[in-house]
Amino acid sequence: MDALVRALVTAPGDIPDVAGGPDATVRDARRIIRESAAADFAADDAETVRGLLSVVLGRSDAAIAGELISSYERSDALRLRTYDRLLGAHGATVRRPFTVAQLATVLTALREGLLIRRLVDPEAVPDSLYGETALAIAIAALDTRHRHQHIDEAGASLAVPDDGTAAPRPALPDDPRRAVIDTAAVEFTRHTFYLATLEGMADASGVPLDMLKRLFPTKAHIVIAALRPRFTAITQSLADDVSLGTDHVTVIRRHLLRCARLTVEERPFMDALIASISYDTASEAEGLVALKQELHFPSLIEPVIADGQRLGIFSPAEPAREFAATLMNTLFVRCFSRRTLTPEENADFVADLILDGLRGRDDG
Repeated sequence: MDALVRALVTAPGDIPDVAGGPDATVRDARRIIRESAAADFAADDAETVRGLLSVVLGRSDAAIAGELISSYERSDALRLRTYDRLLGAHGATVRRPFTVAQLATVLTALREGLLIRRLVDPEAVPDSLYGETALAIAIAALDTRHRHQHIDEAGASLAVPDDGTAAPRPALPDDPRRAVIDTAAVEFTRHTFYLATLEGMADASGVPLDMLKRLFPTKAHIVIAALRPRFTAITQSLADDVSLGTDHVTVIRRHLLRCARLTVEERPFMDALIASISYDTASEAEGLVALKQELHFPSLIEPVIADGQRLGIFSPAEPAREFAATLMNTLFVRCFSRRTLTPEENADFVADLILDGLRGRDDG
């Protein structure tokens, strides 16, 4: 029996190289998936029988099971290459909780199951069924708009009863704007800025989605509304330091400390702002562009640096704008990545690094 099973599992299987067929640069990904699946499904029944017998008779043997796993891995790899090419050519991502590798595993299992069913009930499995099912999986699992959705969010309409009657709306919170901002803080903490959704905030805050979008068209607008009062207060404190004649270095150090404290006191919203710093606004949605423009911390300290350069206190090697951006970005990234340190420690580190530099000074 063992010899028979080993012969089955090592028999040359006809696994088509689906990645080597249709061109993944074709604009319509549906065509690629259908054609790849058609080639993938065109296997003879003998190969299917060999695989089925190997699984049934040999899976309890460790050596044979290892060979079976290797066979599955080769099969998965072919489908993985197809999906990788699709993702790259069409700028798609995979919705959570799936991964590309898991999709390849699902397609391998789907193909195998349909081939087995076709052995005993060919009328139930037309040649196109595998391709159409693979396409349906791709439509559900692949995200070309980079909304960072969970599969549940993509299928949210399935949770809404379509009985032709509109459910009565619950009473709004006394302060809908505040309710949304408070809910957003929780959602950003749980899911991060990019994975939190307006739909989730609407459900949790009690503010219907259409009304929430009137207050805040995007998640970025919620961050702006939450941080604007603090941004205004920091702006005023900086202006007060300057008007009171505080020296330039002290002004910068005090400003860095205020901003470092802000990252702790408004952690969910500052995390959202800091995360957005890493992305190029030229390709981002309008809300993220507004977020960086309306809460532009470097512009607050830029005049102080420029005046210090004019007086010879600071180096004129680069424009004040570049120094200000480097200073604030370094502080925020430091606070983002060194959460166990106090605001004072993070602010002092960045001030010492930027103001004094890495090189020791020669006092002689």
